[in-house]
Amino acid sequence: NNELSAGNDPIGTMNVFVWLLFVLRRAAEADIDWRNVQGLNLVTSARSSTNPGKGCDASWAFAAATMLGDRVYIAAMKAALLLREGPLPTKATLSAQAFVNCASGGGCADGRVEDALEMATTFGAVDETCQSWRGDKSACDAKHVCVNCFGTCQAVDEYLVYGVETYGRATLDDASLRGGPVACRVENGDADDDDSVPTSKAFYASIVALHGDFAIGQPNFGTFRGNESDGFYSFPKANVRECWEATPTIPTKGKLGQATFLLQQNATTYEELESLLLLRESRRKRFQRQEEEEEEQGEEESPVVVSSSSSSLAPR
Repeated sequence: NNELSAGNDPIGTMNVFVWLLFVLRRAAEADIDWRNVQGLNLVTSARSSTNPGKGCDASWAFAAATMLGDRVYIAAMKAALLLREGPLPTKATLSAQAFVNCASGGGCADGRVEDALEMATTFGAVDETCQSWRGDKSACDAKHVCVNCFGTCQAVDEYLVYGVETYGRATLDDASLRGGPVACRVENGDADDDDSVPTSKAFYASIVALHGDFAIGQPNFGTFRGNESDGFYSFPKANVRECWEATPTIPTKGKLGQATFLLQQNATTYEELESLLLLRESRRKRFQRQEEEEEEQGEEESPVVVSSSSSSLAPR
């Protein structure tokens, strides 16, 4: 009947088997939402695929980049929590523009999520500091993969490369979402108004949560839109068609097609991160209590100091 709270350290109160049963029970009860894992938002902010208004309909590239970037961050968060020291990682915003430039069958409207994931598996992907969104297709050369425009624009020789170990089709259910967000094609029939998706066509979105008959996703139409908040939308699950998931590698420095991908030791799950974050908070509160107790003990043991004014009145 032991329950884990922010003030209790399960390592000292429960054996491994009871701890495992606790985690499995939470897995069955959990309402998965990657925007709120023990108070932490583990997904990237919504971007705008419709700006700068060149008509490049590349929601597939944004969905793939967003889903993969979120899974990179989730894996990095797990590694940081296991180390138990140092700062938490920063989020990786992967480049949709590089996918448009270089993914097989790419371009704007004719691309697919699996094209982007195949590119990341074979060659790798880059973040937005290498190739920001321009809203059109450019040649797939070194300058249009990673560029530095400090002064004149030059191709960068070495940069962070984000790889994919495996990818494949996913079902839209809790089992798939436990490994991280999934990139899905959404059929939309809503009219264009302030709260609905601003298109009547099918589009792609990174799905981050499931609530009943609805899926919560980020189609990257800007933070100023959305019937949820901050650019997120709630879609009927019946409107969500094919979905894709991917297992990222550890980011490494190199060049696209030349970097050596470092594989993750094991997959990260929603329940694992919940448990690790609870343990982190438990340890923080325990150390805080210890410091308070040591301060109180130090105050009790400190000697009485006679002031200089009092000593000057003593007889000589």
